[in-house]
Amino acid sequence: MGRITLDGEISEYDIPTLNARPHAIAAGKNNDLWFTEWGANKIGRISVMDGKMNEYDIPTSSAEPHGITCDENGEVWFALECNKIGCIRKNS
Repeated sequence: MGRITLDGEISEYDIPTLNARPHAIAAGKNNDLWFTEWGANKIGRISVMDGKMNEYDIPTSSAEPHGITCDENGEVWFALECNKIGCIRKNS
């Protein structure tokens, strides 16, 4: 995962899961970015404030997440290569 500032400073962040390949990224709420982990069957979240990452397993095996977006309610939607759409809903 990489970041570049408007001044050209580049930072890189290691994804905790081996063989995970970030494929798509979307801005979420609270200074979070969400990304798909193609090859690891997970969705990841990184805080732009401190670089802390969390990962979420996709229940369907070998789903291979691709596209991702966040809605106005803070829920995360992602496309899977298995004829499904996934969603991470915020806790009430």
